[in-house]
Amino acid sequence: MYNQKIKGNKHIASDELEQFYRQKPNRKFPLIPFTPYLYFYFLGKKKYEKTFDQRVAKFEKRIRKEEEKVDKLYQNLQVLQQEAQYNVHRKLHRKDSLKVLKKIRKQKSKLNQYTEKLAAYKREGNWLMRTVGEPPSIANDFSTRQSVSQMEKYLKKRGFFRGTVAVKADTLKKLISHTYLIKEREPYRIDSISYSINDSTLYHLMKQKSSRSKLLNVGDIYNEENLGKERERISRYLKNHGYFDLTKSYIFYQVDTTNRTAAAHINVMIKNPSEASKHLQYTVDTVIFESGVDVRKSRSTSAKEYHGITYKVFKNKYSQKVLDNNIYIRPKSLYKLSDAEETQRSLAGLDVFKFVNINYEKQSKGSLKAHIFTNDQKKFEYSIEAGLNVSQSLPGPFVSLSFKDRNIFKGAEILDFNARMAIEAQTALTNEKINYTSKEYGFNLGLSFPRLLLPYSKIIQRKLSMFNTRTRVSVGYSFIDRPEYARVNSQLQGSYQWQNKNNLLFNIKPLDLSIINTQRLSNDFRQTLDTLFAQGNNLKNSFDSSFVSSINLTVIKASDDFGKNSFESSTFIRFYAESGGTLVNLYGNEVKTEGRLFGLRVYRFYKTNIDFRKNVRTGLKSQLATRINIGFAKPYGKFTTSLPYEKYFFSGGSNSNRAWRPRRVGPGTYAPRTNDGLIDDRFEQPGEIILELNAELRKHLFSVVEGALFVDATNVWTSQEDPSRPGAEFEYKDFWRELAIGVGAGVRLNFSFVLVRFDLGIKAYDPAQPLHKRFVLGNLFEKPLGSGQAIFNIGIGYPF
Repeated sequence: MYNQKIKGNKHIASDELEQFYRQKPNRKFPLIPFTPYLYFYFLGKKKYEKTFDQRVAKFEKRIRKEEEKVDKLYQNLQVLQQEAQYNVHRKLHRKDSLKVLKKIRKQKSKLNQYTEKLAAYKREGNWLMRTVGEPPSIANDFSTRQSVSQMEKYLKKRGFFRGTVAVKADTLKKLISHTYLIKEREPYRIDSISYSINDSTLYHLMKQKSSRSKLLNVGDIYNEENLGKERERISRYLKNHGYFDLTKSYIFYQVDTTNRTAAAHINVMIKNPSEASKHLQYTVDTVIFESGVDVRKSRSTSAKEYHGITYKVFKNKYSQKVLDNNIYIRPKSLYKLSDAEETQRSLAGLDVFKFVNINYEKQSKGSLKAHIFTNDQKKFEYSIEAGLNVSQSLPGPFVSLSFKDRNIFKGAEILDFNARMAIEAQTALTNEKINYTSKEYGFNLGLSFPRLLLPYSKIIQRKLSMFNTRTRVSVGYSFIDRPEYARVNSQLQGSYQWQNKNNLLFNIKPLDLSIINTQRLSNDFRQTLDTLFAQGNNLKNSFDSSFVSSINLTVIKASDDFGKNSFESSTFIRFYAESGGTLVNLYGNEVKTEGRLFGLRVYRFYKTNIDFRKNVRTGLKSQLATRINIGFAKPYGKFTTSLPYEKYFFSGGSNSNRAWRPRRVGPGTYAPRTNDGLIDDRFEQPGEIILELNAELRKHLFSVVEGALFVDATNVWTSQEDPSRPGAEFEYKDFWRELAIGVGAGVRLNFSFVLVRFDLGIKAYDPAQPLHKRFVLGNLFEKPLGSGQAIFNIGIGYPF
């Protein structure tokens, strides 16, 4: 079996029908008609057949040897047991016997391993055959008929009751390709929906506007999958109206297609319980919260009541006010499934409980007792990590320490501390051929509160708590010591965070202050900065002692499975907006006349950024990952002619354009040149506008190995003309011709807990070259790998 494909389908996607293939052709590389796994299988088989007898004999010899060891141990055991019967030192003999028994178990385990290896070798072949390669896929008529039958059943489930599937086989030498020809014909549509519900209360509830379904609508194509989803929706809807016992097993459908032309009538039925004439609506009578549960120890505690809820705390003491704001199950209220889910999610979001379980116990008729069980997280948690930073020069060691104190003020507050020290190998900015070590250390101390610290009423506070609100205040300090400079950055931040029911995560920082102080500049580096500044490069400003203040907002929307090591479809979007210097406007004339505050340079600027990522599943173990990253930043004000250096946009590197060195793309068509006319990429290239377009086809190859083919198209620009950097300005009519395009391939080792990435990026289109010479992909065969035409990247995790 060489290939399988589906044709003729218009309404049903091909990948939905491909799941019914009962045969799978041998895997091929994407876009290349080559079956490497089959090649490795026969390569291994050739050696397997040649050395089979020799390998089996070697396995059997080792097995016999291990069996002899087991037999000898059993003989020693028998001798010890006999001696123990007639010896006064029985305890010693028994102890020796236990040691022998332990050796027997270990030896038997070893024997079983060799036996299993021999069986696997005979059954599946050698390592190359069973791990790297795959056996040939042989065409099978029975499997083909099964595929046709399953596809036709699926057509009916999707409303194509008269649909058919035929198979066309194409043979080329010994290779067979199957084409499944789909004839969907006219689909059956829903022409009417009715309800058969004997319980009058349920019937009126189902007829309300709020109960209307978006899954079943008159005129829609019949879809059996939507019927199942509708059962789930109805069950959930009724559980949110007090029907604790009403599960989806009480909900049925009658589908009538007789005497209709391509139409179906759906009758929704809700049966009554067998022991009663109607379903009961339940009310929560009692709510009990219990924390610090320990089934191994019996501990007495006094129960306290707050706002009708009974609190039993065995270990850590928590503010009942804080807990009350995160519990949505209220006494004397109608049972709602959503209240239990919101309570569980909200309490878990406090990060002080290991688990949150909610049980309901039936009391009298129509009455429930809600019991909330929790167990505490460790109050103190710390970790120490050590490793190597991998850069384009030499790796350098780092050590980081993190500490967390939960419930520090008994109100579920969290104090966290992080410290890091690193030594890295760097290339000197003034001479790229010189490597040296740089030192960096710093810390961050933060305090988080499980609420928004704002003046508002208790009612509003309670309503807001369902959005997993959090306030965080932090201070940070970092010190960098390099031969060119020594620099200190002190930071103070205050932020509010919340998440709505649509999984939109909001983070607003009304306070983001940094004081950057350059303590030392070497003479050579100072001259380099002055030269760059004269040419229009703003690197010099970032080394001036400065005060940076801003207000910023981040909004994130992501699928639940985004970022996980899987090949499912997912979406991620991040919006960022920042206003810099807003707080500085409050300080009066000194800033307005000199652009400084307390002798420090200040900045006024705007910045916004949108990062959109979409991963689309293209097969069972393949995925197309795409990204669009757009950003704009602009300084404003009389004395602000540049941005803080860290607020600029940069392009290039292992998470951007992998064919260029980090932060070396652009701006626009500009590139600094050496006296010989060659591109000088020693320095980073900042810009005020960024556009990044990335696409990557990911595919599982074998074992923990994944492969990828990618295209990166990126650049940065200035917002206005810069005479010292011709070609750096963004222009609508030309920007698409100024994208630096890199192509390449990568190999990833996916160990589930960590993914190690190796990517080779190759320059395909270089906007820094003259227009007629920008297509540079052919230069790869003219220049050595280390010439800058191709870049080798090492990273952790996917690039985007």
